[in-house]
Amino acid sequence: MLTNQQVRSAVEGAFAPLRSVAEFWDNDQKLRLRVFDSKDKIVLAYPEQVVGAIRDVESLRAFLEMLRGQVQTKGYRLGPFRVL
Repeated sequence: MLTNQQVRSAVEGAFAPLRSVAEFWDNDQKLRLRVFDSKDKIVLAYPEQVVGAIRDVESLRAFLEMLRGQVQTKGYRLGPFRVL
């Protein structure tokens, strides 16, 4: 089971070279995520993800791959990423 810090690190590193911010809320039970371009324009806003559903490596990887796909369809090129 991944810790909040491991989840945050993976999420915030998954969109390089874009900047991303992961924020836990609702007693650390939910996560919201925003990805910004080089001009701080929001590229992706994901308002709510139940953290318990992405606490294992494979679930988190699948979640991030889905979101990365959404960013890439907007024309952004992302570098490789690792969950851990």
